[in-house]
Amino acid sequence: MPIPSNQQSITSFARKKAKSLSAKIFVVGVLSTFLMGLGFGAYYYHGQLSQTLNVVSKSLAQPVAMGGDFLPTQIVKTLVTSGNFRNVWITLPDGSVHIEEHLSEERPDLSQIKGKKIYWFSRLPYVLVKRSISYHNEHVGDIFVGYKVPLKTIFTFAMAICIIFSIIAFYLYSRILKLAKNVAKPIREYSSELDASTDIETFLKADSYLSRFREITTFNNILLDYLHKSKESEAIARQSILEAQVAKVASRVRHDIIASLVIAESALERLKNDYNQIGILKSVFERISNTVDDIPKIGSLTEAEMNQALLGNTDTSTEPSDTFRSSHLIAFIYQMVGEVRLSKLCAEKEIKFDVVCSNDGFNSFCEVEPNKFKRDLLNLYKNATEAIQSHGTIQTRVSLVDDMLSIQIEDDGNGMDSETLEKIGRRGVSIGKNGGSGIGLASAIEDLERWGGTLKVSSKLNLGTTIKISLPTSEENYLFPTRLTFAPEMTIVVVDDDPLVHKLWKNKFENSEIAKNSIKVLHGRTIKAARKIISDLEKNDEDYILLIDNDLKHLEISGIDFVEKMKIESKSILVTSNGNSNLLYEKCSTINLPIIPKSIQEHIPVDVCI
Repeated sequence: MPIPSNQQSITSFARKKAKSLSAKIFVVGVLSTFLMGLGFGAYYYHGQLSQTLNVVSKSLAQPVAMGGDFLPTQIVKTLVTSGNFRNVWITLPDGSVHIEEHLSEERPDLSQIKGKKIYWFSRLPYVLVKRSISYHNEHVGDIFVGYKVPLKTIFTFAMAICIIFSIIAFYLYSRILKLAKNVAKPIREYSSELDASTDIETFLKADSYLSRFREITTFNNILLDYLHKSKESEAIARQSILEAQVAKVASRVRHDIIASLVIAESALERLKNDYNQIGILKSVFERISNTVDDIPKIGSLTEAEMNQALLGNTDTSTEPSDTFRSSHLIAFIYQMVGEVRLSKLCAEKEIKFDVVCSNDGFNSFCEVEPNKFKRDLLNLYKNATEAIQSHGTIQTRVSLVDDMLSIQIEDDGNGMDSETLEKIGRRGVSIGKNGGSGIGLASAIEDLERWGGTLKVSSKLNLGTTIKISLPTSEENYLFPTRLTFAPEMTIVVVDDDPLVHKLWKNKFENSEIAKNSIKVLHGRTIKAARKIISDLEKNDEDYILLIDNDLKHLEISGIDFVEKMKIESKSILVTSNGNSNLLYEKCSTINLPIIPKSIQEHIPVDVCI
C-alpha cells in the first residue's frame, strides 16, 4: 500500500519540531537577554552618571553663587575630557548660559534642546540630564550634560547574545534530530524485516536485536494476532460477498423478466390497432434473451436463497428506515400492478388489470411511508386476485377529488354479503382464505389513518368488491418529475443497457412534439458511449438532458455515480427500476438529481417549451 502524501517519517517530524523549538529558544533567549542586559546597563550607567552629577553640582554651588568662572570652567572641562559627557552647560537663574564646554567644535544650541530628554546631534542620539545648583537653599543656576547613547556597545552586546543563542539552538536541534534517528532506527529496521518476511508465523526473527525492544515485540505479537484472525474471517467474508452477489443477480433476473413481460403483454393488447408494437415485442424478446444469459450465475443459489431473492428481500442492511416523504403514488400503483399481474397469484387465471388515471391524479403527491404503502397495495391486489375464481378484471382508478387523492380498486370477483362485510378490517378476521390472519387489510386501514386518509370497503355478493382510498395531497416532490419538458433544439441523451427502454423512448418521442422542434435524440448502452456523447456535446456547447439508467448491466459504476463524477446533476434525470427505493432517494436528494421510476416511463407526458 502506498504511503499517503500527508504522512511523514519520525525523523522528518522530529526535524520539523526541532527547527520550531530551536527558533523559539533563539528568539525568546535573544530578546529576553538583550532586554534584561539593556535594562541593567542603562540602570547602572545612568546611576553612575547621576552620582557624578550630584557631586559636581555641589562642588559648583559656591563658585557659581560667588559669580566666579575659573573653577566652574575647570570642572566642566574635566567632565568633557573624561569622555563620559560630550556637551556641558552651566546656566544662571535667568536661563542664560554662563559656561559651556563641548568635545567637538560643533555644538548644539541649548535653547532648542533644554526641554528634551533625548536629542539628535550629528545624526546620533544623545541623552540630556539636568541638575539644579543650590547654595544655602538658594537656586543659583543649573548644569546640563549631554552624553551619547553607546550604540557600539549595545550592538556588540546584541551580536554576542545572538551568537551564544545560535550555538545553543543549533546544539538542541542536532541533539533532538539525533535522538529521533535513534528512536526511528529500530522501527525502520523492523519495517524492513516485515517487508522482506515471507513467514506469517514469525515476522520478527528470534535472534534479531530488535526483539530486545519491548514495544516492538508487543506490536509484533498484536500484528500476528490480527493477521491470524483476518485469515480466519477471510473465508466467511468471501462467502458472504458471494452470497450477496448471487442474490443480487437473481433479483435482477427476476425483475428484468417481469418488467419485459409486462410491456410485452401491454404491446399484445394494442397489437391489433398499432403494428409498431411488433418492434416493442422484438425488443422484449431481445431483453429476455440477454437476461437469460445471467441465469448460469445463480446456479449456486440454495432454495432458501432463491426464495429470498424472489421475495425481493436481498440485503437491506444499508436500506434507510421507512420515513414520511412526499411520494408519487401512481408510480407505486403501476409498479405493484405489474408485479402482481405476472406473479404466481395470476398464473392459472385470466385476469385483466386496468389502470385509469386522470391528469390531476397523475400529478398528485401524498405524504406516506413508501415501503408500507407498497406493502398495503400488494395486500389489496392479492385480495382482489384471490376473489376472482378463473377470469375477471381488476380496475384501478386514480383521480383528484376536493384536494384529496382518490384511489379505487375494483374487482368483479366473488364479493361479500353485508354480514361478512361488517367483519372485515378487524385483526384476526380472515374471509375465505385458509390460514389467513386478517392482518393485511387491518394494517392498511391503520396506515392510511396515520397518514391522514381513509380506506372504505363496499361489496356485493357475486358482483365484486371496491376498495376506496382517500389521502390528502402534499406539495410536489421536485425529485419526481410528473412531466418532461424540453427546450427547442435541445439534445436528449438516453443511456440504458436495455434495448426495450430505447425503443419505448423512441416511440414516445416520435409520437410527441419532440420531432417537430429540431430536438435530437442520441442513444447509448454503456458508460463509455455516454461519456463520449456528453463530452462531444459539452465541447460544442450544446444544450442537452441526460436520461440514464442507474443499474447498467455488467458495470461497476452506477448511473448516479457517473452523473456525480461528470458533475452534470443539473442536466440529468435518473430513469431506474428502483426509482421508489429509499436508499436511492436519499442519495439523489443529496445531489438534487431527479428520478423517473421505469414503472411510469410509458405514461409520463412529454412536451416542448416554446
